[in-house]
Amino acid sequence: MLLSAPLEVLLERVASRKTNNYGKTAEQREEIIHYVKTVEPLLRAGVTLEIDTRKPLDQVATELELIAKHPAGQFVGSSGLHNPNWGFINAGEEIW
Repeated sequence: MLLSAPLEVLLERVASRKTNNYGKTAEQREEIIHYVKTVEPLLRAGVTLEIDTRKPLDQVATELELIAKHPAGQFVGSSGLHNPNWGFINAGEEIW
């Protein structure tokens, strides 16, 4: 499972958070950019589902709950769950 967001969103989130200083310096932001470009594709290649975390937190939590309750590949809940092999799956679609 990959929880994802576009690079711009990640940088905005680390810049605005108040509970962690990582990502505030130019060097740290460059490190984040580097990891998104080099590590994220490797992570994405190995996942079966991807959730875009630009959605409201409660929707992301509901999708995570649905995934936890159903074996991977058998059921996908609310819209926006993504399997790289299947694309984005509509709400309630069963995958066998």
